[in-house]
Amino acid sequence: MKQRLTSHDLIVNCTDADLPMWREWNNLYEPVGFISIGVDLAKERDQTVFTVVEHLEEGTKKVLFTRNTQDTYDEQFKYLDVLIKQTKPGRVTIDQTGVGQKFVEDAKRLLPHSNIEGVVFTNAKKERWATSLKGDMQLGLVSWPNTGDLRRQIHGIKRTKTEANFYKFAGPADDYFWSLVLALYGEGRVAPRIGFAGQ
Repeated sequence: MKQRLTSHDLIVNCTDADLPMWREWNNLYEPVGFISIGVDLAKERDQTVFTVVEHLEEGTKKVLFTRNTQDTYDEQFKYLDVLIKQTKPGRVTIDQTGVGQKFVEDAKRLLPHSNIEGVVFTNAKKERWATSLKGDMQLGLVSWPNTGDLRRQIHGIKRTKTEANFYKFAGPADDYFWSLVLALYGEGRVAPRIGFAGQ
């Protein structure tokens, strides 16, 4: 039996029309919270998606920027390098599954000061992150701009119980979704309190 992770109304409630919809990162933006990046790497015909999230002191999280690309992995690596220099993130979490292995290894070696972590997706991690996202949405702790692809993919994620008695989370297109949860949660690390305004 398949069940949607979130309702359309819940997604609408988390949409903040005041959040930016930049085509490229705005270098004039000055964050007051902890910045993290999530990267869901393309598989075959899929697209790679970069997501930038700002974690605020009161526990809220807002999506500042999303970008998709079907460039070569070399071009994607160069773009990540630029994005890191622009946003100065405290954490960069990259999908290390399959083709991501070399990408992550190169990133750790060539971008050594960027706090890069690679994540191999498992059903347990996907369930934990999807559940965390839904909980944050219900509590009003996460918001995003009116980005059509992101909203559609969140709504498209469905939970399916398998014969092995665990839940599988997936949608017809889900690269924006997984990039989002990588940026939000990483490997369960808590965003440090240092660096916030007034501290």
